[in-house]
Amino acid sequence: MAVAVAAGTLVPDLAPVVDVKVDTSDGIGRGQTVCDLRGMYMGFPAQDGAHCRVVLKADPHFADQVVARIVAAGDARIDVSMPAESAEAGR
Repeated sequence: MAVAVAAGTLVPDLAPVVDVKVDTSDGIGRGQTVCDLRGMYMGFPAQDGAHCRVVLKADPHFADQVVARIVAAGDARIDVSMPAESAEAGR
C-alpha cells in the first residue's frame, strides 16, 4: 500500500499526519507501533511532533486490484540456464 500511495496509484480517503511511536520497552507490547489517534473525533487537528501519514481508509477494492495486476503479469519466468552474454549471442 505504501508503494501505491508513493507512486500515486492509490489516493487514500483518510490519511492524517499523526504522532507515531514504537514501543521499545520490555514486555508484551515490545515492537508495537502506537499511533496517536486521540483527535479522531475532532477531524485530526495538527499535533506537535506528528511526523507520519497513516492510511486509515482507502479504496476497499485496492487488494483486488493488486491481485489482478499480479495475475495479469502471467507466469513470466526468467531462463537462468545460461549467462546473459550467451543468450544474446544465440539471438
